This record gives sequence, C-alpha cells and structure tokens, in this order.
Amino acid sequence: MDQAEFYLSVYQDYREHARHSESTRETANNFMLAISAAIIGIMTYDEKLCRSDIPLSISLIVLGILGFLSSVAYTARYQRNRIRASYIKKEFDKLYSSNNNKIESIQELKEKADTEYKEMRSNIFSINGLLKEKVSDNNLTNQKKEQKKTSLKEMIKDGGHHVVWFLFPSVLIIVGIILTILARGKC
Repeated sequence: MDQAEFYLSVYQDYREHARHSESTRETANNFMLAISAAIIGIMTYDEKLCRSDIPLSISLIVLGILGFLSSVAYTARYQRNRIRASYIKKEFDKLYSSNNNKIESIQELKEKADTEYKEMRSNIFSINGLLKEKVSDNNLTNQKKEQKKTSLKEMIKDGGHHVVWFLFPSVLIIVGIILTILARGKC
C-alpha cells in the first residue's frame, strides 16, 4: 500500500465514522419519537389529564433531556470525524498536486484536527464562547462581517442541519412541561 492509498483509506475511515454517528443519532431520535408517542397516547387515552399522569409527563421531560444530550454527543462525534477527514483530504490532495509540499503524518493531522475541533466545540457549547462571539460582533469591520457571513453560510451548508436534531428533544421537553402543568390541577 503506497502513501496515497493509505491516506485515502484513513479518509474513508473517518468519513465512515462520521456517517455512523449520524445514523446512530437518527436511530436514537426515532426511538425517542416512538416512546414519546406511546407515553402521550397512554396519557390521553381517557381523554383527560389527571395527577396520575404527572409521572408520565415527567418521563417525557427526562426523555427529551436524554435525547438532547445524545444529540449533542453524536453531533460532536460527527463534527470531530468530519474535521479529521478534511485534514486528511487536504494532505491527500497535496500528494497529487504539482507542488512538492511536505506531507504531514496522520498523527500530526489528527492532532491539528482535534485542536480545531476543541476550539470549535468550546465556542459552540459554552456560554463563554457565545459571549466572545457577541462581543466580537460589535467590533467587526465590514470586511470581517462579510467573512463571518460567508463562514456562517458554509457552516449551515456543511452542518447546520444538525440544529434540526436538537429541535425535537427541545419540543418534547416543552410538551412534557406543559402536560405536567395541565395535569397538576385536575382530578
């Protein structure tokens, strides 16, 4: 196996790991959808909400929280593997370019990708990152604002659909809270 074949196989491996995270997240959300439908069906079977339905509505909230956390975990795994694959692809492209650039080892690429992933993750999943983003928005020049818009478009194009996977668990949490409040004062 020559170097190009090796880089290609590592690239394909990372992409396969990313796809696996996507399909696992999909399966988890489908499972959560089926369980929540059954719980809501049981709660509304007698066509009224009673205090006896509160444990079921609380289980909807817990199910939504678990679904949200699993979506976060699988999205993080997807992003990590996607970034690793992009670094490998860049090096693979160097092998076939006319320039004789130094080719980095897989380990070096993995470390670079993981550093980028950790920076991205700390900015996405932390309040501090959101605050930094907000403060930096106020200090941007027009050129930087244009670059930021482009990067936002790229992010949405390349992975913004992941927001959808957080939507259902969030709605489930809200529905669970509403049903708990409605069931609390009756029967």
